[in-house]
Amino acid sequence: MKRIFYLLFIITLALNINAQETGYYNGAAGKSGDELKSILNDIIQDHQTLSYYSAKAFFKESDKDPNNPDNVILVYTGRSQGINDFPNTGDQLNREHVWAKSHGDFGTEPPMGSDYHNLKPADGSVNSSRSNLDFDNGGVTHPEATGCSYDNNSWEPRDEVKGDIARIIFYMATRYEGENGEQDLVVVDEVDTYPNAEHGKLSALLDWNMQDPPDDFERNRNNVIFSWQHNRNPFIDNPEYANLIWNQATPNAITIDNIAKTPETPSDETPVTISANINSNEGNINSAIIKWGNSFETLDNEITMSADGDLFSGDIPAQPEASTIYYQIIAQDETNNNTSITYNYYVPKTFIGTLVSINDIQGQQNVSPMADEIVDASGTQNLNYGEVSTSGIVTGNYGEFFFIQNGEGAWNGLMVYNGSNPRIGDSVIVTGIIKEYWGVTEMANVSDFYHIASNKILPEPTVINTGDASEQYESVLVKVINANCTNDNYQQNHFMWEVNDGSGALKIHNSSIYTYDPTESIRYTITGPLNFNFDEFKIELRNDNDVNVYSDGSAPEISEVTAS
Repeated sequence: MKRIFYLLFIITLALNINAQETGYYNGAAGKSGDELKSILNDIIQDHQTLSYYSAKAFFKESDKDPNNPDNVILVYTGRSQGINDFPNTGDQLNREHVWAKSHGDFGTEPPMGSDYHNLKPADGSVNSSRSNLDFDNGGVTHPEATGCSYDNNSWEPRDEVKGDIARIIFYMATRYEGENGEQDLVVVDEVDTYPNAEHGKLSALLDWNMQDPPDDFERNRNNVIFSWQHNRNPFIDNPEYANLIWNQATPNAITIDNIAKTPETPSDETPVTISANINSNEGNINSAIIKWGNSFETLDNEITMSADGDLFSGDIPAQPEASTIYYQIIAQDETNNNTSITYNYYVPKTFIGTLVSINDIQGQQNVSPMADEIVDASGTQNLNYGEVSTSGIVTGNYGEFFFIQNGEGAWNGLMVYNGSNPRIGDSVIVTGIIKEYWGVTEMANVSDFYHIASNKILPEPTVINTGDASEQYESVLVKVINANCTNDNYQQNHFMWEVNDGSGALKIHNSSIYTYDPTESIRYTITGPLNFNFDEFKIELRNDNDVNVYSDGSAPEISEVTAS
């Protein structure tokens, strides 16, 4: 068997979901009002859209009970409940839209209706009581969610989540500004705002934001959403943004901006330089320090920054591999001081071992020669092959699983069943167990996951006929051209529609991250990873570039001219 051996090299471990990227909020320092709101909108708007339905899987990480990983914490009751206790009725789990979807009538469609920052697990009957009420103080105690009060036009959540609710409303009003066909959501200082694209009550929400600051649970939720959706809630990272936008607060006289770290990928052998432009409109900067440590709450170490004009820098000593370092910058002038947002970075582990090609894992046969386990109608068969490491470029990510590919063409794709959420175009190394699960070769039980590089060029899609989908193209990025839509009723067929180019039918799956509304008898060119489950092949859609109405691309020709 051919194996590829790699010498020692350094790569970034992608399982670190605590990544508050250095400089994420660069450009926001010293701003207020609509200017600040616009800058934050630019930072957070281009995120990965996901399906409302896949939020059930997302809650398992974002809202899990710290004391019982099989449960989630319900937002209004605070009750710990089984993670799979759907479907939404009575005291079962419900996907609550904190910004009520009827306030603007945006439903459950991406991006507004499925924005994970706005979705929380709730008790079904309590969620019915909250309905689409605005948020405000007062009312009678709810009989089940006894920490909450309500009346005919407002809902007051329990004290422990008042700030969480406020920061979600602030996020929605900042993220959705009427661009790209989206609603312009506005937070207002009133109630009874239905059905307008408005939510209140602003004055109460501003108070709650300060009374109930972010805690570990909320920060973890923000980190998990960032790993899935690739954008953050700015008001969790810096609650003062809300006062600067809606409460006429004055920006600090000191600005700490253009924060950067060098090198971009730290190692355990060299220090990390943190730099920033620091200015004051009320005098000179007298001092600037970096406080850092190994947790968000414990920044016990201090480094004095040196200045070159308004550029200040300081070195955090080299740290052991697989460690996360948190830091913030504190600056002073004659009368003021200011503290930056707390950022963090990760010191990657070093991969030493053997990489097996995806082609060898697939083995050019129906069952992988490296399968540790086979699951099918005959039961589970253990083959005890052991762990395998392989590498590839991410071609599609669907939350609970993603696809990687190493090279073009047949036998070069692999499904990885793991919710670590790399981005399309990431080059990665994964280590896990190879299984044959109901006919699909997959890597599961992932024990290590490394991010090598971003924005790599994807393998060229392999052009196939719709009737040629077969084992060799399983998990491979494929394309079908000029295929006629023969069944567009995906709502009644597990979100799948059907195309045929004359060679046989092929299913197209409106996946957890992208839905396309096809039209029967229209011809399409379709691209995406080829999946196999429930005994049929299907292309998994990823984004709006995957489906195009077919055009042959050639100009018309004159075939005959007749004089009259």
